Amino acid sequence: MTLATFNAELSACTTPQELEAVGLWIASHLSPHTRRSYTRIVKGYLESHPLLTATGKDLIEWRDSLTGSDASIQLSVSALKSLFSFLHNLAMIPQNIGAILKVPAVHDRLSERILTVDEVGAIIREAYKRDPKYGFAFTLCYYTGLRLEELTTVCWRDLSGSVLSVFGKGAKQRYVTLPDWLSAKIELLRGNPDDKIVGVPARSLEWALKKCAVSVGAPSGTSPHWLRHANASHALQNNASIAVVSQTLGHSNVATTSRYLHIMPGESTGKYLPRLGEV
Repeated sequence: MTLATFNAELSACTTPQELEAVGLWIASHLSPHTRRSYTRIVKGYLESHPLLTATGKDLIEWRDSLTGSDASIQLSVSALKSLFSFLHNLAMIPQNIGAILKVPAVHDRLSERILTVDEVGAIIREAYKRDPKYGFAFTLCYYTGLRLEELTTVCWRDLSGSVLSVFGKGAKQRYVTLPDWLSAKIELLRGNPDDKIVGVPARSLEWALKKCAVSVGAPSGTSPHWLRHANASHALQNNASIAVVSQTLGHSNVATTSRYLHIMPGESTGKYLPRLGEV
């Protein structure tokens, strides 16, 4: 999101001073996706509430008016807390009133977004039938575990042999090693250094994946991020270490990766206990 686009979206519902303050906060985030999401959230807040003169009552009233999924509400509250903390650190407001907001817990529904190996295979085959560029994109997504934004921005210069250099979330760089067979296949497609490896817009990939998923009987809500989830869960099921999975996915905390251990079907402690008497 450019500064001009940002100003156009918020100028109608805020003062010049507030616009400058929010602009600084938005600019402090590197991810275009984060910038878009936070701009939408702040715009909604500013349409009916002040910023630099906000009170605790304003924040509580805004929070209680939020609708949507638990995850959506959690993101909105987290964004506002971040904004007011930023403003306080810059001495633009006397107190960090965002501290009164508590980020609501969200029920972890990760297990509902794990595709089986057969489902992933069926989706990729269907994608190749429809358009090879989609089949290639989904194959790369599954075997690397890249986020959609990462998948659509990596260039050929980022791929050296079988090692892909990924500049990901939080401006952190990591290295993902491709399977030998996939590396050999990709080399046949190599383009100019600055060309995108996946030359398809993110929105198009999301649309195509949903179509393919529905066509093969997979959940209709399937998104490219589900292929990332599948990468992690399937690798762990095949005895990959949690450290390897964490590094591949670019998790800043191993605890995030550990979530995938909790949703493996058929695994629980009872399987490891002896049968007692006539029970």
